[in-house]
Amino acid sequence: MTDQRLAELNQQIAEQLILPAVHTHFPEAMVASYELQPVTADERFGGVLHLTHEDASVQVVVVDALGTGGTASVPLRIRDVGDLRYEQGTTGYFVSIVEAMVGRGDTDAASAVVQAAAGRRLLYLLVEAKNLDDGDNLTVDVSAFSIDQAAVGRIPA
Repeated sequence: MTDQRLAELNQQIAEQLILPAVHTHFPEAMVASYELQPVTADERFGGVLHLTHEDASVQVVVVDALGTGGTASVPLRIRDVGDLRYEQGTTGYFVSIVEAMVGRGDTDAASAVVQAAAGRRLLYLLVEAKNLDDGDNLTVDVSAFSIDQAAVGRIPA
């Protein structure tokens, strides 16, 4: 198996862990997923979720997922947009993915993200799965990225 194929499989497995991880952190919330176009992992988020909490408040959670067969962290992705380079977890990276979503027709998810950011109801998470090659020692870490929600809220979607 090639390194590229192994990385793709690790990514797919990590993405399968998004919903269980979100349910663990928000056990009271009703969770629905937005459909996303089938493009490469470098061109999309791992998931865009609509959460409705017990108090009827709504939140949009955008999740990126990374996975590895060992215990070391997977390097964050880099996205080249024109002459600029953005690292996963930054506002520039996030905005470039949302703009790409709009361009390819993922308008429901993109609009939900932009509206949530405008209302400061957006959360951007990283789900990182480690030890994917050892089912007995699988770990899943969830952390939040801090982005400029006002900048995201200004994206024309």
